[in-house]
Amino acid sequence: MRALDRRICLTAAVMAVCYFGTLWVQDGYTFEVTPLSRDLQAIPLDLEGWRGEDIPIDESVARMLNAQQSMNRVYRDRDGTSVTTNVSAWLRPETVSEVAPHVPKLCYTNSGWTILSEREVVITTSQGSLPFITMLCEKQGERIVVAYWYQMGTSYFNSVSEARRVHRGLWGQRQWPATVKILLQTSAASLDAGLPRIERFALLLQHEMTGTGS
Repeated sequence: MRALDRRICLTAAVMAVCYFGTLWVQDGYTFEVTPLSRDLQAIPLDLEGWRGEDIPIDESVARMLNAQQSMNRVYRDRDGTSVTTNVSAWLRPETVSEVAPHVPKLCYTNSGWTILSEREVVITTSQGSLPFITMLCEKQGERIVVAYWYQMGTSYFNSVSEARRVHRGLWGQRQWPATVKILLQTSAASLDAGLPRIERFALLLQHEMTGTGS
């Protein structure tokens, strides 16, 4: 066999390996999304002393989120303290495949907020550790504490790299959980001032979303 023929055969073999390898990888990421065990709108308006009020989502925001389910509320306790709560769920394979849709850090900075400090916090639930990101943000003299996390089933993540790790763990499974993003916001002058309120509410919300309690 001439050298040219050998090179042609080798190139063809490499291309075939790449082609079938790509098909194998794609097949591992072919899946259906398991419906949520509970519709987000079914989360109670009354949560152990907190009273919720539904707030319509701006149409442009809803289009940007492209979520299949959303819950947007303001919860207030007896003292008038409030926590704005947004929960979005992506239920289609093409949207679940996006590793971390609409990272709040980018959304807030693009809306004119300055992030003064940022911290990862871990709280303990009956299902184990729940890590989330907290941020102290400021705009025109107003300060807020924002907390957020993503979850797929019992897996939690807060970054694109962590999301990819979760996705790799799901590779080959024909049923994937929905991607859910939880975003909480409250007025506070510092992280330390807002965190106790955020942590208390996060535990109540997680109890309702998982049906397990803290």
